Amino acid sequence: MSKRPHITETTRKNLMDAFWKLYLTKPVEKISVREITDIAGYNRGTFYLYFKDVYDVLEQIENDVLEVVEREAKRYAGVFCNESAEVDISAATSAAVDIFECCDYKPFILLSDRGDHRFEKAIKEKMHKHIEAKVNRNTNADETTKEYIIHFMVSGILGIIKKWYSDGMVIPMEEHLAAVCNVLLGPRNMINKQLNKKD
Repeated sequence: MSKRPHITETTRKNLMDAFWKLYLTKPVEKISVREITDIAGYNRGTFYLYFKDVYDVLEQIENDVLEVVEREAKRYAGVFCNESAEVDISAATSAAVDIFECCDYKPFILLSDRGDHRFEKAIKEKMHKHIEAKVNRNTNADETTKEYIIHFMVSGILGIIKKWYSDGMVIPMEEHLAAVCNVLLGPRNMINKQLNKKD
């Protein structure tokens, strides 16, 4: 007799939640199946109905988070470039933070120094796809230059988010973004001023 779907999903979620509680305090290689089942209130046999091992639990959590990230990203489809075709790093970074918060902050942990490199690669690929669409639509640069632009944006956005998380998220992200954008836009503004003087 097959299990009822909602019971099956509840059991899976309980086991994943138990794993996550442990993962918040120690790396995956230090987590045992026994610890997970003790916290979740199941036996080892139940665990193996849903997962191959602890690494499989982590992978399934990552996959679930990536699905949410992809779904939420569609709501921010227009933030990466504005109408004047300028890349808006501030808006894109704020959108990424909002999306990560929708995932119960799991991406912040998974992107930290003790996280999984596979997850970071997958996040970068998803970000690349969304940013590429905007860059292609808003710039006339050659393909190689576009790739550099996209790489800069993806690395920059993830870099500041990871740094912000590792510093304890004490200072509001908006303050960091204002400082970063001021530095990035400063040289361009100075060039514009010089050009205006020549006119």
